[in-house]
Amino acid sequence: MVFPVAFVFLPAWTALRFSVFFYVLAVLIGLAGLYLTPQVDQRALNAVVQFYLASVAFLYTQAIYARYREQYVDMHQIAHTDPLTRIANRRLMQDLLEKSCEVARTEKTSFAVLLIDLDHFKRINDLYGHSVGDQVLREVASLLQGVLRQDQSLARWGGEEFMVLAPKTDMHQAQELAKRIAGSLASTKVVGQFEVSASIGLATYREGDTSDMVVRRADAAMYRAKASGRNRVEVEA
Repeated sequence: MVFPVAFVFLPAWTALRFSVFFYVLAVLIGLAGLYLTPQVDQRALNAVVQFYLASVAFLYTQAIYARYREQYVDMHQIAHTDPLTRIANRRLMQDLLEKSCEVARTEKTSFAVLLIDLDHFKRINDLYGHSVGDQVLREVASLLQGVLRQDQSLARWGGEEFMVLAPKTDMHQAQELAKRIAGSLASTKVVGQFEVSASIGLATYREGDTSDMVVRRADAAMYRAKASGRNRVEVEA
């Protein structure tokens, strides 16, 4: 049991070093026992040898499993992380939206979706270059994470759009969250010089909704916010 426990609770290479040390120690103790035993039965000796060989095979198998497990975790993280901002990407957020709909249907609760589109972001790219624009997106992502609670999820939805998923949140609570986000953006200069605002659209889950229905309503509200002059919050119709 030592080997599997080590590989479950320790990082792969730490577990491997620990297991090898434990195995070598067991071999030395076994050899010392054989040396101190006046007469060794051949069947007992064969059993000991088979045990040590089986342990080597088992340790090798555990090492391979741990290696592929870490690779799987890395690949899963890459597949669900936006490479620029290092927050969740659209694929992961879509999965979270589906799960939130299931929870809302089962528990008769609600959740809110906030679609956040940075105002005049193209102007920053055109005037200062895409590298500056990328840094703006990274700093905005970090700023938004600082506003959210631990149970609220943030993703880069696409381009300069971000999405917030707030579980067990009604429209009034969603509006308060949107105000905190807008206030945080207004009080912070990103990249040390840019004042950034956002048009925010809000929607909450309604009984019978699919995730696409909630997102479409948030998207429509966000476009109304942009059409009404930007730097404002609009709720679903």
